[in-house]
Amino acid sequence: MRSRQFDRDAVQVIAQIHFPQISQIKDADLRRLSLDCINLRISAGDAFARSNWPHRFCRPTRPLTDLVNLLAGVFFLRAYKPNDGPPSMVENKSDLPTGTFGLLGATVGPKVLGISCAVMLIGILFWFLNMTGAMEMLRIGCTTALISALLMGIFILSKPAWSATLMPLLYRALPVWIVGVYLFMSKPA
Repeated sequence: MRSRQFDRDAVQVIAQIHFPQISQIKDADLRRLSLDCINLRISAGDAFARSNWPHRFCRPTRPLTDLVNLLAGVFFLRAYKPNDGPPSMVENKSDLPTGTFGLLGATVGPKVLGISCAVMLIGILFWFLNMTGAMEMLRIGCTTALISALLMGIFILSKPAWSATLMPLLYRALPVWIVGVYLFMSKPA
């Protein structure tokens, strides 16, 4: 029987080998959260490998489930990274986000978009594994991603200097959203 400390040490070694950027995270709580996510991914991957989940196409391979889980973790952790804003914000005070709309477009929108993309990715994984709850996760993730993307888009139109900061987030979320909507619209098995 392995101890919990041995498991945590093994996860830290795996994390340092496969994910060296985790050691660059400055906040100790965020580093511990990312290590816990990796530990959860390893545990979930082992549970999926030992089970016989019926699904319609073929059994997703271990690397596919690992990649989807890791991508969901990246979207989730990226949601908590503060936005730096445009470089012109220091010189030009008119580029500062002001009011409720500035708060929604520059702060809340990117966070909700990241979390909803993580929910969509886990919903996509559940859909391929034919598990219950996949359609609910896809519905919630696609809806909240669309709403936050619209808010961010309107904010970018009102303050174009923010496009360099917010558009890459929208570009990364668009393929996940398209796949989520496609799977949500298709009939489950």
